[in-house]
Amino acid sequence: MKKIIMILTIASLLLFLFLVGCEGEKGPVGIQGEHGQDGGQGQDGEPGISGQGGIPREWKGLWSASSSYNIYDAIQHDGSTYICILAHSSTQEPPHTTYWDLMAQAGSGTDWQGGVVTNQTTFQADTDFWTGTNVDFTGANITGLPNSSWDGGIVNGATNFMDEVIFEGSTHNLRWNGGNPFLRFEDSNGIEGLQLNSHQICIDAGADNDKLIDISGSGIAKIDLYNVNDDANLALVVNGAGDCRLRMDSPSYNGAVYLTAEEDDGGGGRLQLNGPNQSFDFDSNTGRLTLRNSSGNITFEIDAETGNIYYSGEMKKMVSQK
Repeated sequence: MKKIIMILTIASLLLFLFLVGCEGEKGPVGIQGEHGQDGGQGQDGEPGISGQGGIPREWKGLWSASSSYNIYDAIQHDGSTYICILAHSSTQEPPHTTYWDLMAQAGSGTDWQGGVVTNQTTFQADTDFWTGTNVDFTGANITGLPNSSWDGGIVNGATNFMDEVIFEGSTHNLRWNGGNPFLRFEDSNGIEGLQLNSHQICIDAGADNDKLIDISGSGIAKIDLYNVNDDANLALVVNGAGDCRLRMDSPSYNGAVYLTAEEDDGGGGRLQLNGPNQSFDFDSNTGRLTLRNSSGNITFEIDAETGNIYYSGEMKKMVSQK
């Protein structure tokens, strides 16, 4: 029996080896199959959480002391931009940190190299506009801050320059000073040729600012023509009461000619001719013609009203002279 079992075991082992066999060599890679169809679109995900609302801001332009401001109002002041953080209606000027938060700081020392400026623009201190930039300010409302120097470009529209602005040329300049204020035409050395103040016009007619024409008026209208070096002067004055005075000064004598028409004297005219030795005085209000010597004493007088003649010397017959 044992032999039969052994024979069957050996036979089964041989049959297994025959069926399985030894492992052969690896075969070549097969051809890739066709791409399968795309799957269907998946379901939408759940909506996300909504974000917080933004902060509303309203642009108010240039800061004004007479305006009221609410929180988040945005303004411009001295070239910087500020946001209102506390509503107010009083004159709380930026950068008052209780009421304003700085949003954008103004720059300084900027050189303008060209472009078109529109709307409302503020130029900071030491802003130079160079020749050839051809800056066109059509329709712009421009405020120039202290020490702005203009050296070329086209200016149109409503332009407002504050403090001092210089328009430079090759030989002459135009200077505007808003703090004084005056408008001056001067040469490249700063010597003025024409200056206009609020109540005065001064014209330099000489090369060294020595011959001047001065026209002024503030309650009193006055015209002065004088040579500074020679002390020569011609002055015409009309005061608020309508009195007129014309005075001429020579280099050697002040008040050489004095012509007046004053209401306090009677409203008539008076002519005085003065020199270093004698003087001549005719007053139409009194009708007197008076001559004085070098000491100021009256030596001859005619009273037109009475016809009287007064004299301090001797009456002598004039010797005919040819």
